[in-house]
Amino acid sequence: MQLFCFIVVKMEAWNSGPEMESKVALFEDFEFDIWELSQACLITIDGDQGAGKTSLASWLSISLDRNVISLDDYLSGDSGSYLDQLCWEKLKNNLENSLMKPVILEGVLMNQVLERLAVQSGYRIFTKCIINGQWIHQRYLSKTVNLPESVLSREIVSYYRQFSPWVTADFIYDPDIIL
Repeated sequence: MQLFCFIVVKMEAWNSGPEMESKVALFEDFEFDIWELSQACLITIDGDQGAGKTSLASWLSISLDRNVISLDDYLSGDSGSYLDQLCWEKLKNNLENSLMKPVILEGVLMNQVLERLAVQSGYRIFTKCIINGQWIHQRYLSKTVNLPESVLSREIVSYYRQFSPWVTADFIYDPDIIL
């Protein structure tokens, strides 16, 4: 089920100088400063499963004329932790080759991935899955609450507890899905 409404703003012939007026594009009801995003060599999109990382990356790719690298495309297997399943060498090579032109990197556990690749993000977006006004991972942030059952959810919650990626994000995308 498609939960996002895309509003594409036609961007007039841009020049790349700092005197260019900052353009704003809309993704649903959220505003992104296109000028600020266009200056970042690497835009990263981190966050919850099913929160719109891939959809947002696709939209930004079209709006900014950037390639997207999805971490899920580098998974090799279906057991073990998410990070253990990543083909690190292939990901690193493709990212290095892609950075000749600005790129968007999307997936879960992004700060751990960037740390392991020794790469810095120019602009960080964090996506939250909000259902009926409640962030789905909020309750797990307390260390007194047991971790969720699924391996990936446990890995994500442990990552959130350690890194708090929403704190370092330049932008938090958190649409409320009403069920």
